[in-house]
Amino acid sequence: SNGVDHPDVERLFPADVVARAREMRTAIGGTGTGAYSHSQGVERFRHDVANFIEQRDGHPAYPGDIFLTNGASSGIESILTALIASDSDAIMIPIPQYPIYSALIALLGGRQVGYDLDESLAWAVTQDELEKKLQESRAAGLEVKAMALINPGNPTGQVLSRESLAVICTFCAKNGIVLLADEVYQRNVYVSDREFLSAKKVAIETDGCDDLQLVSFHSTSKGLIGECGRRGGYMELHGICPYVQAQLYKLVSAGLCSGLSGQVMTSLMVRPPAPEDA
Repeated sequence: SNGVDHPDVERLFPADVVARAREMRTAIGGTGTGAYSHSQGVERFRHDVANFIEQRDGHPAYPGDIFLTNGASSGIESILTALIASDSDAIMIPIPQYPIYSALIALLGGRQVGYDLDESLAWAVTQDELEKKLQESRAAGLEVKAMALINPGNPTGQVLSRESLAVICTFCAKNGIVLLADEVYQRNVYVSDREFLSAKKVAIETDGCDDLQLVSFHSTSKGLIGECGRRGGYMELHGICPYVQAQLYKLVSAGLCSGLSGQVMTSLMVRPPAPEDA
């Protein structure tokens, strides 16, 4: 942290870079990145994330609903740990999927229920498939606790339409299923006819989704940054009751806090240098 006080720092680096580094040092506590932070992450950085989400979606976001995490992975693990209590607790996951979901569900003793993406419809999620897998799960004595959604898709690369997202959000809200929106590839959209829409934005703007419980994930590992070794990311809670949020806070507190280097990288991802900073 003493680097920003070096006598030549303002000659070596642009003024806005020096100012941002000093602001970050103050936000962390006036020292460096070697100490613990608040278990949800540095408050200033959570404000940066909230502002990013508000600008992206056009709807309010709150620092208190945001947890800075070691990549998206630790957030996903925390949520699944909170959800899975027995071998009859099931999580719906897309097929094909990113294997962190199947691995963590197995590790935590839960059951995975795969819902197939429709390749003929550009890997879309259909309501018929969701309803079918839910009914089969219930008939087998399973309680579906949550549904994982990867958008943009991994490994399939699809970018879901507003209509598809509305179907998913309505399905989860109607059935009391927590929606886990893995949105780490939101900056990796390279087609002109499809834009990324967050599950939160679509849920707020869709009738019948007022009761949706949603956890959204983002990461510094993808997008234009691609700093996967920094282990930066966040999760945002939406529609989660205060009691459950308090229990989740206790759970993440057992890990003290996410790495400070990753928290810094997350702040830089959601609040990159702007022309007015120069």
